[in-house]
Amino acid sequence: HPGAVRTQLLDNAVQDFRAKVFDFLSAYAFGSFETGSRPALFACAAPEAEPGAFYGPTGPIPLLSLMNGSHPGKLAPNKIALDSDECRKLWELSEALVKEKFEV
Repeated sequence: HPGAVRTQLLDNAVQDFRAKVFDFLSAYAFGSFETGSRPALFACAAPEAEPGAFYGPTGPIPLLSLMNGSHPGKLAPNKIALDSDECRKLWELSEALVKEKFEV
């Protein structure tokens, strides 16, 4: 997972006081596009990456992508991600939302 990444998604949102405070704080706490892409790139390209493992940002505050140049690390996935019933429900909801059936 990329952690929290500063994007341009909120650029056209209402810019009230809360949004300005969030924007200011996220400039210092959230990762960049570069740091956000590191876990996915590591998982698919690093020779030491293990198939089926879950990788994400590491560092002082992992969720916030403050990796300070360190590499992504292997993390424990959320227990819901390992629940086959929840995975099935998510898959079915995704198919319903896109109005498409996918054979796996």
